[in-house]
Amino acid sequence: MDISVIIPTYEKLDKIPKTLEALCFDGEFEVIVAGDKLSKVDRNFLKRKRVKTTFSDERRGKVRAMTDAVKMSSGKLLIFIDSDTRPENRDFLKNIWKVYTEKNFDLATGKLMIEGSSFLERTINVEYLFMNTAFFVTDKMKKVMPVCGALLIMSRKTFNKVGGFSDAVVEDLDMGFKVSRFKVKFGYIKEAGVFTSSPKKLKDWWTQRKRWWSGAAQTFKGSRKDIIRNLPSNTASAGTYYPLPTVSLISIFLVMLFSNQFSLSHVLSIAAFLAGSWMWWMNKVLDWGISLMDGLSYIFLYGPMLTVITISSILYFSIKKANITDWKV
Repeated sequence: MDISVIIPTYEKLDKIPKTLEALCFDGEFEVIVAGDKLSKVDRNFLKRKRVKTTFSDERRGKVRAMTDAVKMSSGKLLIFIDSDTRPENRDFLKNIWKVYTEKNFDLATGKLMIEGSSFLERTINVEYLFMNTAFFVTDKMKKVMPVCGALLIMSRKTFNKVGGFSDAVVEDLDMGFKVSRFKVKFGYIKEAGVFTSSPKKLKDWWTQRKRWWSGAAQTFKGSRKDIIRNLPSNTASAGTYYPLPTVSLISIFLVMLFSNQFSLSHVLSIAAFLAGSWMWWMNKVLDWGISLMDGLSYIFLYGPMLTVITISSILYFSIKKANITDWKV
């Protein structure tokens, strides 16, 4: 078997029907849905589609559901897709397999875009441009960085070598640091695009990010040696994912070094200009298609807010453990 596509889900199929329609491949592939607490209607739908399934009437959580699915799989290449994520087109598997056979990567991800038209969704899509930029830069550095769990691609050999998923709150961040202990090849497949969902309301955004930040704090504690070992690539990745704090620090350093005539407003203006220039360049390189208004919203509103809340929340959760009741945990 060439490819095993594994889709974990909880209580609903979400975008799984659209994903099944888009999966097309000349070689051998299988689809395994790991569903927790699915209705009989949804279970029967999957059976009619002749996909492999592993069901549970209880909440296993994402990691355990995916681990059970891997045990049933037989593909050389494992492709993990979230249930709220769908391939951009029918060349999805073809493009992944082409890059895999040409570059023989161990761990990879594709072009992750946000699907939605609300103000919050469009602004988060700009954030995802920076995340994909981090993947792009890391790929050029021939290093591995933490990937996004919405689309995670691994060879079975690598999955077994690292011992599979850890029982972590954010399994993708943990996996990225864990594989860095081994000599593995990372790949960013721009041609393998997917659309994933994001929160439409701030309340849902906070619930999601609370899990991310508390999980990040947990992972950082256990991966200190891995972070230090790959400090250049991790710094480059973080700097491209979060350009506003990075360029702000650089701007402040330059101002302090060369002149005392600049005010805070000058520093912030320099930071916004540098981050904006970086954003528009990568918007062209990755063919993202963000609008001027969405870009400005990120630079002057969402980006600064995200920076402050992310740093303060990770520091907070490093001291106090969060109470997470999300299914994915």
